[in-house]
Amino acid sequence: MAAKHDGYRIHKNRLQRMRRIKTESLAALYEAGEVIRADAAESIKKGAISGSGHVPSKPGEPPNADTHRLDMSIDVQLAPSKKSVNVVSRAPYAAFQEFGTSNMAARPYLRPALQRNKNRVVMGQVNAVNRTIRLYKGEASFTNRSIPDYESGGD
Repeated sequence: MAAKHDGYRIHKNRLQRMRRIKTESLAALYEAGEVIRADAAESIKKGAISGSGHVPSKPGEPPNADTHRLDMSIDVQLAPSKKSVNVVSRAPYAAFQEFGTSNMAARPYLRPALQRNKNRVVMGQVNAVNRTIRLYKGEASFTNRSIPDYESGGD
């Protein structure tokens, strides 16, 4: 029952953070972080069996969830002043799973999620910039400000 309650709290906090985002670019960054977070969490949950039937993942594959502490601990942190987003895992053993130890091979889940979604992240920023430019051009023509036509090469 506690995991269900934790999931509700985590989701509620994500929605509150999304409401505070003010620019297209930051919203696109946060959305990209959420895509990577969801992908990483899904890779951990896929095929996982909790309890006595739990089977650990093979080295090089994402960890198989048992308690769901790892996949539930993945979070998105937006850094507006740096115009960046970090996807992090707060589980105490997260880095051991991602990078391995001297006694355990790595079972990466965050880096592969980033690689799978890299183009989507870039295109999200491109689209956000394009929307901002269109908005600016629309406001400029509405207020009769003169803006050079960069698309056709004109002045």
